[in-house]
Amino acid sequence: MTLTDAGFELFQHLTARTFLVLDTEYTRDPDGDGDRIISLAITPVVGGKRVRDGELYVEMNPGVPVDPRSTAVHGFTTEAVARKRRFGYYAPAVLDALTVPDAVLVCHTGSDIRVLRRELERLDEARATGDATVPVGLEQLPELPIIDTSTLPRLLRLPGVGQRGVVSLATLCQLVGVANAEAHHARADARATADALVKLLLHAAGAFAYDSLEALLEDHARGTTHDPKLPGYIRSRREAPVVPTEHLVRHDSPLTHAGTPAEQQAWLELAVECVRLRCPHLRTEATLAAQENGAALFDPLVALLATVTEPGQAGTLLGAVAALITASSPGADPPAAAPALAHTRALRWWAKQRPQVEASTPCEPSGSRSCPDCWEGHGCPRDTLYQPVTRIAVLGEQGRLTKTGIRDRLFGKREDRRINRWSPTHPRETAYMAWMVFTFTVEEDRVLAANDYLAVAMSKGLHLLEPRLARVACQSIAETRGLTAAKEVAGTVLAGRTTDPAYDELELWMTWHEQAAVATARAQQPRTITHRRLARPEGRVNPNPYLPR
Repeated sequence: MTLTDAGFELFQHLTARTFLVLDTEYTRDPDGDGDRIISLAITPVVGGKRVRDGELYVEMNPGVPVDPRSTAVHGFTTEAVARKRRFGYYAPAVLDALTVPDAVLVCHTGSDIRVLRRELERLDEARATGDATVPVGLEQLPELPIIDTSTLPRLLRLPGVGQRGVVSLATLCQLVGVANAEAHHARADARATADALVKLLLHAAGAFAYDSLEALLEDHARGTTHDPKLPGYIRSRREAPVVPTEHLVRHDSPLTHAGTPAEQQAWLELAVECVRLRCPHLRTEATLAAQENGAALFDPLVALLATVTEPGQAGTLLGAVAALITASSPGADPPAAAPALAHTRALRWWAKQRPQVEASTPCEPSGSRSCPDCWEGHGCPRDTLYQPVTRIAVLGEQGRLTKTGIRDRLFGKREDRRINRWSPTHPRETAYMAWMVFTFTVEEDRVLAANDYLAVAMSKGLHLLEPRLARVACQSIAETRGLTAAKEVAGTVLAGRTTDPAYDELELWMTWHEQAAVATARAQQPRTITHRRLARPEGRVNPNPYLPR
């Protein structure tokens, strides 16, 4: 993200303090005594950059059997941690890593600070029973203000968040462009959270959302390590189905290497079971497998769409298809061996598959028969799959936009330009391409060129097909033709609303501007004086001290 001089100065103010990013992996206590830490990582962010100096990573024995459901998430087993030391041995080092003057603690959701505090409380309880070997406890935990990166994006109005109060780490990384190749590993998650925090603060500085870190902390209101205030989660009404333990165990060995035909077939069989159960781990499995196996798995996975008939199953399957496309696309980090969907066939493939996707059984609006993306409040892949397909087709082999590429291939008056050639057969995809070009050009600080691209897209009516493009178009219309005209356009677009969160952002934009117009009109109304003795005497005007005498 490009910052102006003023924005960069503000970013320096926002990052003047040290941030300590905490992440843990844990398992539940079978006796119901909270959760027990298995691994813990602390990653510092100094001067707006993630650094290795001061980084800490430890693995430990939780003192209880590792729950199979936890094993399915992070991979630790009871046998693997049996010979490791307990938390009490590492507690002094953990507290020492957190003892940094004027630091801020960062975690993704409040669960990390919750389990850390509970472990320290157990040390206090051991000391209270006379255990002299316990050197530290909760009292030695430094009092640090807390930033929760799962709720911070909503506060900063990060594009793509929409109405979601809480976002997952995977979603946050996707929104801000951070790679996390080893999800659910404490060190990798801490580093990814640190990188995402820097991107969020860059966004805050570029938008001039807060003039100081203290103002952001006050508005964020997540408390301190001694008095944490957990967020009020905005939960979906949908009830996620219970995935059997025997299925979760099958996720122990993800396909992260170039698989043999037998291994790829076993992966597809697991995918079939995941789709049937609407398992939330299928997307992660697809992301991990995509780098080395995307091209081999893609077509067989898509072919399963013809076999699914129950609500939520098509969305689960298409979420994995989207993950294969995204994780193996040009420009992915690390680079993929071969893209799952080549840019040369992307739109032809989509033209063939789109009718089948649109005819597939949608997720239920409530209940457990919904896909994982719907449970989490994301856009259902049935509604959003065109986006990664369009990105592949637009970005091409290089995997990025350039001014030359936009001029020579995407926009222009010639018939072979994609803005002209795609519009009749792929109008929604052309609209998404126009939004990508507009956003890229604005980030390049070429506002006049961006407005020209927007005008071309609006002349073709593309802003009525894509909510992201509609939002920037409504802003332009409000500035030139007034809020009423912008509201008409927004209303037309919202009439075709899907589960795509961009529709939430468009509706929120309209609400904000309506409220601002009401407030402005109210301020312009003549004031009624109810206490005449307290009113300014008629005709009296306070002198302006800045006028020349």
